[in-house]
Amino acid sequence: MSVPKDLRSFLHTVEEAGPRFFRRVEKPVNPNFDVSVIQQKLTKTGQFPVLHFTKTIGSPLSIVSNLFGNYENLGLALDLKPKQMAEVGKGCILEEYIKRKADVGIYRDVNPSRSPVRELVIRGDQVDLALLPIGRHAELNGGKYITIGVTVLVDPDTGHINAGIYRHMILGKDSITCNITPNHHGSRIIKRYQELGKSIPVAIIIGHHPALFMGAAYSGPSIAGEFEFISTLLNEPLDVVKGITVDVPIFARSEIAIEGILNPNELVKDGPFSEATGYYDDGNICPTIKVMAITMRHDAIYHDLCPMNHEHLQVNKLGRESLIYEGVKKIMPCLRSVHQGPESAVSSGVCFAAINKISNDDGYKVGMAIIDQMRSPKLVVIVDDDVDIFDQSEVLWAVCTRMGQKDKAVSIHTSKNSPIVLIDATKPLGELFPKRSGLPQNNWDAIRLEDYL
Repeated sequence: MSVPKDLRSFLHTVEEAGPRFFRRVEKPVNPNFDVSVIQQKLTKTGQFPVLHFTKTIGSPLSIVSNLFGNYENLGLALDLKPKQMAEVGKGCILEEYIKRKADVGIYRDVNPSRSPVRELVIRGDQVDLALLPIGRHAELNGGKYITIGVTVLVDPDTGHINAGIYRHMILGKDSITCNITPNHHGSRIIKRYQELGKSIPVAIIIGHHPALFMGAAYSGPSIAGEFEFISTLLNEPLDVVKGITVDVPIFARSEIAIEGILNPNELVKDGPFSEATGYYDDGNICPTIKVMAITMRHDAIYHDLCPMNHEHLQVNKLGRESLIYEGVKKIMPCLRSVHQGPESAVSSGVCFAAINKISNDDGYKVGMAIIDQMRSPKLVVIVDDDVDIFDQSEVLWAVCTRMGQKDKAVSIHTSKNSPIVLIDATKPLGELFPKRSGLPQNNWDAIRLEDYL
């Protein structure tokens, strides 16, 4: 019988995958800055392991961070094996994601007594968010933020469930902000509650399997079906339990759940906040949430995300890549794969694509189609399908050796952003072109470095 998926099952998966994927830190850390500094220093050396800090200063809870730091972790979250990704290539990660998107999952109610998130219940005057190791992530941030909680709301008219990832700044022992972007489904639900004059029940879930957060971060065409989509990415039914103080479904295998009432008329300004762009934003006017209860596992693990690190944009990277791929493939069948690389905080504005070129203008056409699909395009590079788009050095090699023709790099001005650089780094058709050098594949496959070094 398979083990149900949650944060702990995934930590077991990455630990088994080895030190490139997982590191345990036994030395005590301060949630204020220490966790972010360690993660950022590893990133600067090209290392992106999941980090489990077992001892936290000021809290009995341990901390997990960098869950989405490595693109291959997204594959592990979809049950792919490191060996498979190494042999087949990282393109199989997006293929598996798109395959699962086509399925329809289910969620189901389970007995509260068998729900790990109910092992410890804190409510009323006993509620104190200081119990959780919520930290400061950047020097000028306006306060401590919950950065990777899934906020769950229920549409008052249809009963449809919305799950989204928003930031929450701590205001006091039982009070936080709720910063929801106006165009998100959650904002529409809050507005409808306001129109009806009803209180707004809400739950914030912290700590679960990364596939759950990947599903919550994806923005589909409607509010309906979000729990079902999470289930498809998990590839198993999603277990939920009704909140203790609010009529909102909560993920039963979560580490921590915060239940509360959102007050859209009590507004405060959050910020500054260290965004994924590497800059601070000044903050926004946000409604507040009165925390009614905190439920958790008896040895709960607090999941943290450093918002200015590149993992911030990795949470929904497959969602963005899938929309680009599916939208472009319909009109340009020569498209083979896309990747919003490299592994950096600005990757949401960059797209590399590999094509099987049929005509000499395919590179330009695919590039323009990709720009139409991206929200904030800055750089689009098109290469032949013999180039590994997951290896930035290979993409740059193609740019330097195949972009010899006039007008193969263009600056484009659109209504979205200006300028956008589009580079066609594909070989010209109908002309002699040098054959790429290489080694015999049999020799390459037969030699393992650990046998020699």
